[in-house]
Amino acid sequence: MPLARRILLTSQIVLMRYWKQDKVWLYRWWAMNLWFLLSFFFVLFLMMQLFNEFSILSWNNRGVVNSQGKRNYRDLVYKYQPSLFVILETHALFARVEKLWASLGYFPAVIVESQGHAGGIWIL
Repeated sequence: MPLARRILLTSQIVLMRYWKQDKVWLYRWWAMNLWFLLSFFFVLFLMMQLFNEFSILSWNNRGVVNSQGKRNYRDLVYKYQPSLFVILETHALFARVEKLWASLGYFPAVIVESQGHAGGIWIL
């Protein structure tokens, strides 16, 4: 067999070995990525199901402790049934209406009390 033919066959065999290794590596890479993508979409699907009925109601209100404000809160809770209730600019202490919120089924997650008649954030 001529030398050129032997070199050509040898190079083809070497190339085929690397091609097979690359194919195996490529299949493993695709399998790993496919597994990652499937698991990612499964987790995303679960999160979407968990937050399917999640709602946030945010309200900037000054009259949080008067009777009209309490009535408005009750109406909003019964009408919208929010998962998270955020009240801004409360201008009052949370302790004054804590029983009302407990009766509505909301408990404080984050309370930033107002300083005098300025500020105040309640996240329930």
